[in-house]
Amino acid sequence: MTWAPGQRLALLLFHFPLPFRRIRSRAAKLQARVGHLTGRFHCAVCDRRVRSFNPLPASYRSSYERYGWAYRDAETLSVEAYSCPLCGASDRDRLCALYLRDRLASRVSGRTRILDIAPSEPLRRLFLEMGAGVRGDLAYRTADSQRDDVDDRIDVTDMRPYQDAAFDVLLCCHVLEHVTDDRRALRELYRVLSPGGWGIVLVPILLTLEAIDEDPHLTDIDERWRRFGQDDHVRCYSKAGFLERIREAKFHVRSLGIEHFGPAVFARGGITERSVLYVVEK
Repeated sequence: MTWAPGQRLALLLFHFPLPFRRIRSRAAKLQARVGHLTGRFHCAVCDRRVRSFNPLPASYRSSYERYGWAYRDAETLSVEAYSCPLCGASDRDRLCALYLRDRLASRVSGRTRILDIAPSEPLRRLFLEMGAGVRGDLAYRTADSQRDDVDDRIDVTDMRPYQDAAFDVLLCCHVLEHVTDDRRALRELYRVLSPGGWGIVLVPILLTLEAIDEDPHLTDIDERWRRFGQDDHVRCYSKAGFLERIREAKFHVRSLGIEHFGPAVFARGGITERSVLYVVEK
């Protein structure tokens, strides 16, 4: 009996479905990666070219619109180019990576102690890759109050297991909006940072807010979405209010935006023109 090519393929798929599905899946992923090689955009986290970035997940956008949270007024949020299709890095991850790659590469010799609170997986991989690339001289440590995939289970408002000046570099990105007492958390960050040390602290900022909108005791989920942009947030920051709290904790802070990185770098990295990286120093 003679089988047409399409019939033979159908029979193979019927009798051996899993191997062929795996092959097709791998082939599709390989084709996507090859296609990205000619892309005009660049992810600073995985250091690869991409044809485009993925938009903000529809679930977030629909929730923002349902509850009326003004996400279009957010300072650092690339709605149309939110995540890297290859490594998953968000636009704020990519903004951090632009600075981290440059500053860590230019540091003097010696072991650098890094604390990453509530780490994003793409940035964690970047730190591990950078540590391996410089003979392991990055002492990288992760912490979170709830996650199991970190080195230390620690509350950012009470980090007594860490001694004073225990770290030279710290990252605390999109954490403070979750904690009841962000002032106490900032004081703890200052305490564990070594003199001359530096860090990156980022929070959700709405540029239309004149003051921080907060209520740590609010339990109504709908109201949290409406006021703070997420069901587990207890505040939304204004730009002036955030900078004031950073300085209250005795940090020096630098606001690095498009003037620092350049329009071409932001455009190629899928980062909005009004995005800002906040670098704190002790």
